[in-house]
Amino acid sequence: MLQLFRKYQQYIFMVITTVVIITFTLGGSAGIMSFSRNEDPVAFVAVDGTKISRSQIDRIAYFIGTDAEEKRNYGGVNGPNFLNDGVISKNFVETGMLSVLAKQFSDYLAEDFAVKSAKEKKDSLYVHPQAKFIGTEGIWKHFLPGTENSYRTLTKAENPLDSEAFESRLKLFSAERKLPPGFKRYMLISQEKQYKGLEHDSTLDYADLSLFGYHRAEDWFGKKLMQLTAGFIINASIIAEQRGYVVTKEEALADLVRNAVVSFKQNEKSDRLNAENPSQYMANQLTLMGLDQNMAVSIWQKVLLFRRLFDETGSAVFVDSDSFKNYNAHAFEGVKGTIYRLPEELRFADPGSLAKFESYLDGVADRPKEDKKRQDLPKKFKTVAQIEKTAPELLFKQYLLNVAEISKPALASQVSLKDTWQKQTTENFWKKLEVEFPELALSKAENTEQRFAALDTLDNNTRTRVDTFTRLAILDESPDKMRQALDKAPSKKMTVDIPLNGGKIFVKGNTDRKQFMTLLDIAPLGSDPKGPLNYFTADHKHYYRIEVLDKSATSEIMTFAEANKSGVLDERLDKTLKTFYENLKIKNPGTYVNSDQTPKPFSEVSTEVTEEYYKNFIASIEEYAKSVSKDNVKGNMTPARAASLRFLKYFEDAKKEYVKNPVDKEKDSDSELASGINKLPARKAPEMQWDRIARPYETTRGSKDTLTDKNEVLSLNPGEASKVYTPVNGDIFFFIAKEKTNAPEDKIIAKQVGTVSAFLGDEAEVLLTEKLIGEMQKKNGLHLGFIVAKTPDEQIHGE
Repeated sequence: MLQLFRKYQQYIFMVITTVVIITFTLGGSAGIMSFSRNEDPVAFVAVDGTKISRSQIDRIAYFIGTDAEEKRNYGGVNGPNFLNDGVISKNFVETGMLSVLAKQFSDYLAEDFAVKSAKEKKDSLYVHPQAKFIGTEGIWKHFLPGTENSYRTLTKAENPLDSEAFESRLKLFSAERKLPPGFKRYMLISQEKQYKGLEHDSTLDYADLSLFGYHRAEDWFGKKLMQLTAGFIINASIIAEQRGYVVTKEEALADLVRNAVVSFKQNEKSDRLNAENPSQYMANQLTLMGLDQNMAVSIWQKVLLFRRLFDETGSAVFVDSDSFKNYNAHAFEGVKGTIYRLPEELRFADPGSLAKFESYLDGVADRPKEDKKRQDLPKKFKTVAQIEKTAPELLFKQYLLNVAEISKPALASQVSLKDTWQKQTTENFWKKLEVEFPELALSKAENTEQRFAALDTLDNNTRTRVDTFTRLAILDESPDKMRQALDKAPSKKMTVDIPLNGGKIFVKGNTDRKQFMTLLDIAPLGSDPKGPLNYFTADHKHYYRIEVLDKSATSEIMTFAEANKSGVLDERLDKTLKTFYENLKIKNPGTYVNSDQTPKPFSEVSTEVTEEYYKNFIASIEEYAKSVSKDNVKGNMTPARAASLRFLKYFEDAKKEYVKNPVDKEKDSDSELASGINKLPARKAPEMQWDRIARPYETTRGSKDTLTDKNEVLSLNPGEASKVYTPVNGDIFFFIAKEKTNAPEDKIIAKQVGTVSAFLGDEAEVLLTEKLIGEMQKKNGLHLGFIVAKTPDEQIHGE
């Protein structure tokens, strides 16, 4: 058979070529000339009595169904019509006119959109198979927030033509043009590369990332709505001519040529561009669409007439700038100044945070025991020697280290399978395995083959444990491998706080804190290859190479934030409250018991015990808060509200002091004290940890800011202070006014006028659309009978 094909292949290729040419010639001609025959029906009679054929409607619908933006987004690919500069997007979507057409003719469009909706409901957005946070929705949230809401609204809508669903469709259409598939693909691949170890999803190289697979306006809105839009443009162009608007053929041609030049420059570097100059580029596009230049000019004449009618309607809207001056004088009345806030780590919203802070102060501060006076923040602190006797957990030493770390289990996973099997089947090691895993002893394996067979009978979990045990044993017999791995491990510079007692420590498995701190204290600064910290382990599972760069000379008092982060305050507070609970059970024997009269464990009543322990202090906070303003406490004081008001007195006192002795600038306590290279930062005095954070602050009457009471702060004169604000999240603050601000300049007013004019212009165009649709329907110049009725060719082949 193959020899027969080779003998006559020349004749076979000639026959195939002839058939293909005839097929494409006849098929292509039939497609282009389908409306040149007598079967081309009259679609409708326009408002001036002109008979409009079905072919005219379809040519215009096809012409406006894609545009230059789609050509650009798809990189010069054939298909999208760059001669159209965006009729659907600019004139119908952005203005809202398409919504009017869809609403007026929803009954005729319902079937078409029902099919679309069914497809859209089955759609799913791209999500990376290994990293769910990488996907289309994430890109939307970053670049076009709210698009994900439009997607959900559209895909869940029962009626795709109701106003909310159709508005969501318009927003998604616009979003796709702003974030085309190529951009999404680039961003998704870029996100992939940010995560080491994340495998590339090969589907990104070829997947169609277009939403719903839509590429053209017709895909989004359907052929029927495009035909309806074409019919509206035809009628509107006739009405424009009746009202005296003129667009010559030369003008329409010049505009088409301009569109071709713009698109050619945008796509001339694309390898998919099949033209050497704009003229050839335009000619190729017309050929592709089955149009000649006269047809294209005639279509564009109608588009420009329609545009002129609507553009002049929109631009005729007059907006008086004086009204904006009066509005801005009120809306942009503002004030600049400084806002003084509590550091974030001291903003308490729960009684637990309040309790830990009071426990901290009990340990480090020299303060009175009277509850009312305890609201004042301490200015005197105990000495390090005093704290070391009573609360050593609130002292720490600070170190600046270079630390490299390796884990034996992690390193063991790198031991080859070959070495693992070889080790397991040796006689001496097999005896160890039989002791550790008795199920292997049952096999009575005596040689290598029998041992392999015994290992294969193990279930997956047991086999994994056997392999891990073996690999760890191999490492134990080769300590040099651990050292070599540690030598190659990258180091990280880190500031380490080690409490004298309790809390967390960064070395895993360490139980002798004092010994470890002694090693750090005696270690020289810089590299120490022969020192004990160069190969340190506390549990023989985790190994460290530690280089000491700097260290505190003596023990330091922790700040509240440092103590809270280290975990020592939880331990300290629990110890205090558990002792208190034992006394409570004695004083109130029937209060904290179960139904069988057994005492409840502390874990079940810790909240109630905390509130009982601090009830007098909470009462003092309530009393003070009410004396300042009744708005601070509504109803009974809850422990959570008391926590948020812990620093109220501190801020009220600070505000009074400021009013009495105003200062130009308060130190920004939020900034860190400077340190040198490989030097620990200088420590702040303990009382500086609650210094107020000063930040510039500005607000206007028209701003969306809700931090302060606008009416209050706008009434302040320079140098005056606002009330102390006490939101329930513990963020206490007050504001000092520095200067008043005025309305914006004339440039901003001009921009506002332009924005409002454009908005009102769109409104005017929508109203004109509704009016013209009414006129067209009265004269039976716009209906969908031509959409429902099929041409003879469509009846044979289907639409």
